[in-house]
Amino acid sequence: MSSQQEPWQSDPQLAQLLKHSTWTAAQAEQMLQIQRQSGLSVMAFCRRVGIKHHRLYTARNKQERSLSQPTPKSAESLQVQSILPPEFVPIRVSVPAAESTVSDICAELSHPSGVRLLLSAQTPDSLARALCSVLVSAC
Repeated sequence: MSSQQEPWQSDPQLAQLLKHSTWTAAQAEQMLQIQRQSGLSVMAFCRRVGIKHHRLYTARNKQERSLSQPTPKSAESLQVQSILPPEFVPIRVSVPAAESTVSDICAELSHPSGVRLLLSAQTPDSLARALCSVLVSAC
């Protein structure tokens, strides 16, 4: 084994991270980044730096799960929705009242101008599309 260290081994972030018994998500990401840059497998990297391999595998699995899950809408994304151009009209779908029958209203489209479009379950798809198109183009 060579006494010369690889550049990643002298990384000050690595030394700091190795002092922690647990890592935050950001710290785990830093450790995973160093491991990837080392070019070593997770097992070889962990042996080289002296940590248990399950620690890095757990961090990697948590990271993969968090990336695969949809994130809740933030206040920033809600602000973007409020500045959309007028052709993107918010639509509110109304659930019919308990006493309503199937032939009664099953959907309501509201235009910012106050125009309301009420649709029943029997409304043909082609008519509903044409009415929605007219309602949207009126923006």
